[in-house]
Amino acid sequence: IYPPFCVRCGRIGTLFCDRCHTHLNFITTKNLVPSLFRDEKNPVYLENVTALCVYDAVLKKVLHQYKYGGVRDLFRPLAYWLYEFASWDADIITYIPIHKKRKVERGYNQAQLLAGELSRLSGIPCVSLLARPVYKQKQALSKNKAERLAKTKNIFTARENDLDRRLRV
Repeated sequence: IYPPFCVRCGRIGTLFCDRCHTHLNFITTKNLVPSLFRDEKNPVYLENVTALCVYDAVLKKVLHQYKYGGVRDLFRPLAYWLYEFASWDADIITYIPIHKKRKVERGYNQAQLLAGELSRLSGIPCVSLLARPVYKQKQALSKNKAERLAKTKNIFTARENDLDRRLRV
């Protein structure tokens, strides 16, 4: 997009201006597994999960512009923020694939762009681990978490690779 404009306020000059950057609610906790994913009934086999920001109205608008609004170049500031924030103790970086039909509609896979830029910044290789042979229409428009999970059941397959099964991803 030329000239670039802030996806939150529309100010010309940058994809995300300094003023709007202050409206992002950055998370200070580096590892969310203990607080979000573990309890006595549901043991989780995750050691570390990091989130950059609280998913509020500001972040929702930014991500919507990135994913659906055609503002492809947002992968650069998003990857930079993630790179600066997270501890990168990983062997590989990967991403969730989108179906080829969806990729044609959008023109890009936002997760793949983000992972590729994180790989470039960190020096950690980006590897495609999953394939998405099943196409599900209107998946993101689900009303709740249970419905989203039901719609995504069995839509991914593992790619064949020679990777060690004990990688930090």
